[in-house]
Amino acid sequence: MFSTALNHFLQSINNEVLHTISELMKILNQDLFFFVIFFAFIFGIDFKRGFLMIHAFFWTIVINQLLKSWINLPRPVDIDANLRILGENINQIKAPSKPSNTPVNLNAESIEYARNNYLISGGFPSAIMAKASIFWLSIWHFYKQNWLLLSAAVILVFSAITALYFGENFGIDIIAGVVLGILIYLFVFQFLYKAPRLSEFSQKPMHGFIHPWKAFGRIIYFFVIPSLLLLIPQIELNIIAKFIGLNLAYYLIGIKRWPKNDGTTFQRMLRVLLAIFVFGMINLITAQFTVVDYSIKYFMTNLFEMYLSIHFSVWLCRRSGLYKK
Repeated sequence: MFSTALNHFLQSINNEVLHTISELMKILNQDLFFFVIFFAFIFGIDFKRGFLMIHAFFWTIVINQLLKSWINLPRPVDIDANLRILGENINQIKAPSKPSNTPVNLNAESIEYARNNYLISGGFPSAIMAKASIFWLSIWHFYKQNWLLLSAAVILVFSAITALYFGENFGIDIIAGVVLGILIYLFVFQFLYKAPRLSEFSQKPMHGFIHPWKAFGRIIYFFVIPSLLLLIPQIELNIIAKFIGLNLAYYLIGIKRWPKNDGTTFQRMLRVLLAIFVFGMINLITAQFTVVDYSIKYFMTNLFEMYLSIHFSVWLCRRSGLYKK
């Protein structure tokens, strides 16, 4: 499973249709695409359930980054010079030359070589598969429809083919990514937000939790734990900032009153379009002056980018009558 044989096989097909599908799947597995879908779900279908879904998604990114950093295993293109670099060459490692079309096995020597040549982003477990798995499992959790499982299976298969075709992951990376997504789903939706808790969380506003221990527990979960992630350098600063910004928006919205999932189909569509427009404009504006320098300014920009995208969108929807007052 730690061999480039499967990567070689897919690249040997050299089919334009396969390449086009793989390019499409790369787009569909970008974080930006997932966030757009989450915003559509939050503002068009169910506000609170959408929060639970995007929350699980953030935890998946965090845990995946931790595992990648701690395990730190190279990608197929990092150790096999005969694989074509069809996508982004993430690590920029020049793999040792080998006989043409000869698969390379990941071993202690190749791992050491990659790490000595500035291995930046490991491939185990597959981030694409972990995020796609938690995304589809989250939707299926609330809407247990057979067509959702079928859609998820098809997209996950093509996502796996894409990661292998571009030489970004080994077969075992793919399996590990799916397993990680499943484990996070089980923890978040079957334990953390188990039925009674999920029901209470979904129906009551924040100020409804008057018990001091419940209020204290929420502060710990929403803000203290994500802030402690700042002590772990392996997690990208912008991810932590957006995570805290997400929690801040939902916490402050919930203190007043959660938006009701009502309105006509047209009103729901307008809410979605408005929220996506706000999200896009805020990202566009901040991208003009944001420098990836891991400073306090960089952190706060990402935090308020996510916070404003949600809170300001809710405010606009309420002011325009798209949510009932």
